Amino acid sequence: MLIAFVADAESGNFLQAGILLNKSKKTISRWINELEVILGYTLFDKRSNGSVLDINSNGKILLSKVKMFLLSLQKIEKFSFVLNNHKETAVIRLAFNQLIPEEAIADIILKLKNEFPAVEIYIVHVDLFDVEFTLNSNKADFVLGLNVLRYTTTLMPKWLVIFK
Repeated sequence: MLIAFVADAESGNFLQAGILLNKSKKTISRWINELEVILGYTLFDKRSNGSVLDINSNGKILLSKVKMFLLSLQKIEKFSFVLNNHKETAVIRLAFNQLIPEEAIADIILKLKNEFPAVEIYIVHVDLFDVEFTLNSNKADFVLGLNVLRYTTTLMPKWLVIFK
C-alpha cells in the first residue's frame, strides 16, 4: 500500500501508478482506499474525472516520511543480504543524541556485536535537534534519540527511533 501511495503521489493517477508497479488501476485504487481507511484521513483530492489525483496536505506530510521509511527498508534488506552472504563487510552507522544514557548505548552495541560479530559499528553522536539532518545527510544509517515534546505546562519525554 505504501509503495502505491508513493507511485500515486508521484504520477498523479492510478493508471500510471499501476503501470509503474505492474498492477491494475483497480488494485491501486483499492490499496489507496484501504490505506486511507487505516489512517483515518484522505491523502488525495480526487478530480471530477475520478482517475487523476491531487495530493492533499495530509498526503504531502506523509509522503516524505513514507519515502524515508521505504529507503530505510531497502537499507535493512541490503544489510540483511550482506550478513547472509558474508561477501563484504557489513557496516552500520548508529547515531545517538546526547539524551540517550551512555549505559543504554553500550547495551545496544553489545547486543549488536553479540548477534552480529562480523558487523563493523560506527557511532555518530548528534545534537538534540540534528537527528533528522544526520539521516538526510547520510551521516548515519539508524538514529536513536530522546525527543522532548513541550505540552502546555509539562515536558514529556518520548523515545524517537528513526531509520533511514
